[in-house]
Parts: sequence; structure tokens; C-alpha cells
Amino acid sequence: MEPAERARNERTRIEERRMASPVAHRVRADAVAEALRRAQHLYEQGRLAEAARLCEAVIGTAPRRHDAWLLLGRICLRGRLGEKALEVVRKAAQLAPASVEAQLAVSEAYAAMGQYKPARQALGRAARLAPGDAGLWLRRAQLAQQAGVAEDMADDLDQAVALRPDLAEVWLARADLSLHRGHHAAALADYDEALRRAPGQAGARLNRGNALHALGRAQEALAEYDAAVLLAPDLPQAHANRGNCLLAMGDVGAAIECYDRALAIDPDSAHLRSSRGVALHCAGQFAAALDDLEHALRRAPDHLQSLVNYANLLQALGRADDALAIYGRALEIAPADAVAMANRDAVLAAKAAA
Repeated sequence: MEPAERARNERTRIEERRMASPVAHRVRADAVAEALRRAQHLYEQGRLAEAARLCEAVIGTAPRRHDAWLLLGRICLRGRLGEKALEVVRKAAQLAPASVEAQLAVSEAYAAMGQYKPARQALGRAARLAPGDAGLWLRRAQLAQQAGVAEDMADDLDQAVALRPDLAEVWLARADLSLHRGHHAAALADYDEALRRAPGQAGARLNRGNALHALGRAQEALAEYDAAVLLAPDLPQAHANRGNCLLAMGDVGAAIECYDRALAIDPDSAHLRSSRGVALHCAGQFAAALDDLEHALRRAPDHLQSLVNYANLLQALGRADDALAIYGRALEIAPADAVAMANRDAVLAAKAAA
């Protein structure tokens, strides 16, 4: 071997021993940690391309650093690079299978691509890694809601309640689901639990009132709507639902005042215009009712309840053919709507008997 070659080999061996020493490892680890801190800072500033390049450089040096893969995946997610993000965060999860954060990132990546089933599965793995975290079950329930799977959502919320019965939010989430599913007594019981823990929640008061109203307990519902209005005077739905309750109780004038207050807060709401239109119809103020309902339909031409309410008013005004046309539009949108069908059939029967 030539002297020059022996010298090169010796230098290589010395360098390898130096790099294998604990001190060199520590220096490299410190440099990697500093690079990741800088990448995180760039990410937080929104400088995604720079942050990504730095993460890739770290991965090139330390390919088993799951935190580098994880940060790169979050950068891809923020940059809306769905498939790339999923590939990267799955690598992070493979490197650190016990990382809750990695499983959450996998879930987020699947959800960003609209794949809710694997997103929930990843959240399930995260929940098993952190068995006392009720928030993970709440997040699973939200994914079930986005996927339209109410039964899965109910199971997740039951888990959340069992884990953290001290949290108002878990009771509130389960109550909202029960209300949506028409399980009004169950919703009422859960709203009671939520309000026992956090009595100042206007939304819970509002929805508790909705459950009571559905159960036929109008006076108690009115008291809840009053409480919601006191807690959140700028919440239009609190005024509107109070109006709905008063209208059902026959106090048309007071109902119209509630709808007026709701519309003063949210003047562009088709739903509120439609509700006030019904109250004005009941009060015999047909011109004002017509104005509200036509305004509602200009805002939302396919709003089913506005179409039915408008057709009802047209029939009351003796405009049977116009009413039939509007009922027809409503049934195109919702062919099985019982109210639209029954009212249309009543108009047709009246025309046939005339």
C-alpha cells in the first residue's frame, strides 16, 4: 500500500472514531434538536417551504427522528398536500408507535382527505395510548358526526362520559346528539348534568329549552329560553326559539316581538324571516307575512320550511294554483315531506270539490 493511501486510510479511521464518540453523538443530537426548533419556528411563522427544507435536511442526517417526520407531516397538512402528509405522518407513527401525537397526526391526515373511517381508527389507537383522555373520544365523535354515523358517535360519547363525568363538555356533546336524534328525555337528563357543572352556558340552556318544548313542557321551555336570552342577549336563536314557544302557546304578538329581536341581530336569516312570516300569517297580517316569506325565499330558494309556509299563505289568500306550484317545488326537494304532501292534497281536494 502506498504511503499516501495509508495516510488517507488512517485519517478516515481517526474521523470514524471521532464521529462514533459520545461527544460527537451529543454534538450531532444538539445540532438536530436546534434545527428542529428552527423548523418549528418557521412553521409557526407560516414559512412552510423553508421549514420543510430544514426538516428534510434533518431527516437526511437522522432518518429515525420521528419528530422530524411528524413536523414535516404537519407542514404538508397545512400546505394542503394530503397524500404527501399522510405518507409522512404514517412514517412518524411507524418510528414511534407509542406516540399519541403521531396517531393524532395520522387521523388528521386521513380526515383532511375525507377518509373518516381510518381517521377514527387512528384516533382509537391514540385513545388506547392515552386511556384517560376524554378529549380523544370527543374528537372521534366529531369524526363520526362528519361521516354521518350516529351510532358510532353515541358510543364515543359514552366513553367520554365514562372517563370524565366531571366535564360539562362531554355531557353537553352527548345531550346535543340525543336532541338531534329525537331522544328528548335522554337529552334533557344530559343537559341537566352539563348545567350542574357549568350553569352559565347559553347554548345548553337554549337546547334544554328545545328538549322541553319537544316534550310538551312549554312553560318550562320558556323559562330556559329566558335564561338563554339573559346569558346571551345577542344570540338570535335564543330569541327565535322563545318566539316559537310563545307562538305554540298562542301568544302571537309576543312571538312576533321575539322574531323582531332575532332579526335585528341577524337580518339576513332566511329561517328567521320564515318564522316571523308564519307568526304574521297567524296574526292576519298577510301583506307583511308575504313580504317576509318572499324575502326568505330570495335568500334561500330551496329552504323547505319557507316553501311550505309560503304555499300555506298563498292558499289562505285564495291563490290555490300558486300554492300548488310551491308545494310541488317543496316536494321536489323533499319528496317524502308529510306536511307538504298533506297540504297539497288538501288543496287538490278543495279544488276538486269546488
